[in-house]
Amino acid sequence: GLRPLLYSEKEAKKDAGGVGWHRCGTNISYRRNDYVYSKKKEGKPKAYYTLQFLFESEHSKDTCYFAHCYPYTYTDLQAHLTRLDGDVEMRKICRRKRLCETIAGNRCDVLTITAPRKEEGDEGVQELLRR
Repeated sequence: GLRPLLYSEKEAKKDAGGVGWHRCGTNISYRRNDYVYSKKKEGKPKAYYTLQFLFESEHSKDTCYFAHCYPYTYTDLQAHLTRLDGDVEMRKICRRKRLCETIAGNRCDVLTITAPRKEEGDEGVQELLRR
């Protein structure tokens, strides 16, 4: 559920691959706090909630990062899109085209997902099957 994720730089640098993002914390609670907000002037006020947990680092002078869910990075996205590009069946319904580059120089793509493309010569085969 709501168990936080931890990324420890020291754990990640250990031999044999190290440890990446993993669940951590004890005495975890998620409760309503005293703060409220409203998206509309007339809307019913909604409450904020607080996630509270205890964490004790295994290493001194370690840099640790916490997250609510597993991060999905730009690198993860590009790797996934490259795998899709390499899949012959997927290329029949999904096309990837570079739209532009971001200010940081990152590739920004447009994905077109549509009905399968007709293979060359399909028309003759379809005509033959209809007879």
